Amino acid sequence: MAIRAYGTSYGRQNQFSRQSNDQIINLAKQGNPKEALQVISQMRANREDPSTHALFELMKSYEQLGDINKAFETFHVIKRSGGADVYTYHFIIAACINNDRFDKVDPLVKEMQDSGVQLDQGIWNLVVKKEVLVGAMDKAQKIFSEKIGVSGLEYREGIPHIDCHGFTCETAFVQLQEFLKTHDGSPFSVIVGKGKHSKNGGLFYMKNYIVDRSISLPYQVRENPRNSGVIDFKKLKENIPPSQIVGPDLDDWDAGWADS
Repeated sequence: MAIRAYGTSYGRQNQFSRQSNDQIINLAKQGNPKEALQVISQMRANREDPSTHALFELMKSYEQLGDINKAFETFHVIKRSGGADVYTYHFIIAACINNDRFDKVDPLVKEMQDSGVQLDQGIWNLVVKKEVLVGAMDKAQKIFSEKIGVSGLEYREGIPHIDCHGFTCETAFVQLQEFLKTHDGSPFSVIVGKGKHSKNGGLFYMKNYIVDRSISLPYQVRENPRNSGVIDFKKLKENIPPSQIVGPDLDDWDAGWADS
């Protein structure tokens, strides 16, 4: 069933409208979008609009159920009602990426630019991720350099630490590569933390991702022995293969390093 938005003001919701929106939200969160649509039909019969919040939860429900087409349809309803802000675009762009609908990302970004919706770092973070996933690494690095730039750099005991919080795994690795373009080769660390991209069954997704893709770099990599959310990098001597990666408790971490 198609969803149509009327011109009713969401700020003047009557009791029926409030209760109906609450029902839609609860049903959507429970994974029952069909029942939520029935409530929307009842609202339409009374010439009432579902709220932007209710439609957003319906869109999320469709995406979680793997129905990206219905999620996209609901997004367009939100957009037509004037309720599509940067958070709505962020969600639908992420949903497209997660469902391998990469072709929809650039048009959505252009749509944001044309309609005056501010593109924040979160949106560019997703755009960089998309470019990495489609194999356009040069384009990913260019977008990162122009729109985001190496950020979150802090020093701990004189050693630079790159903070990857808030980035996808793919964007975090692009940030690492951008950092290395101007780095002097001295030891440094990458903070992966224990955030939203961090653990499932005790494993750090971002940490594993960064370590796996650092094999080709001329650095030895280890988990910091004092903080499992930090990866340490130290430049190797020429006679040490770059694929050498050690754990946090091995004795050879201080052996075979280039002078820094």
